[in-house]
Amino acid sequence: MIGPNQFYSIRLSTSVSRVYEISFTPQGTLSTLLEDIYVRPYIENHYPPYMYDSNQKQDRAALQAAEKAVNRLLSNDDFSLFDSLLHLTVIWRHRIQRMNEPMYRSSSLNRVTNLLHSIHSEKHSRLTLTQLADHNKLSKSECCRLFTRYLGTSPSQYIQSVRMHNAANTLLTTQLSIAETAQLYEYSSVSHFVQTFKAHHSITPLAYRKKYQTKRAE
Repeated sequence: MIGPNQFYSIRLSTSVSRVYEISFTPQGTLSTLLEDIYVRPYIENHYPPYMYDSNQKQDRAALQAAEKAVNRLLSNDDFSLFDSLLHLTVIWRHRIQRMNEPMYRSSSLNRVTNLLHSIHSEKHSRLTLTQLADHNKLSKSECCRLFTRYLGTSPSQYIQSVRMHNAANTLLTTQLSIAETAQLYEYSSVSHFVQTFKAHHSITPLAYRKKYQTKRAE
């Protein structure tokens, strides 16, 4: 699934699903003219996310580019970031190319895409399984079945994972206090937020902020 500024590749195997998340905004990578045509309209306007299916021939190039981008980002080679940028540009091109083409994916994949879009659109609120199912006109059992099949997790666990990812990003990109961040994400208490954050990131929010802001400064 790829939405504005983010890419998710969901790969199915016989044992476990693999999910890659790569933050990417291709601003500044093209000339001004090309950026006006191929970048800005797709960032400024809201488009639904897109799930790539490895069984579809048309999607394999983007999935292969994602695999290469991840491998290059994990490399210490001097040119790894440059190489990963090239692969991410391939993914971006594939996204805008597919945007106006007829949908060819299965109805199940479309439903999963819509479910993920609902979750990622609710950046701060405490979305429940009931709300998620009602919004997408599905039963709760169908939501759970789709998440188990395609993502190998439950809707509630996925929602919490997204919220904790967003909360971590808030800690690094804003000056909000821990209490203010907990309130932003609608936690009933600071202690509950800290406990949930630590369970997900294996570190407290304050320690996370200090650790990664220090790394950025270096």
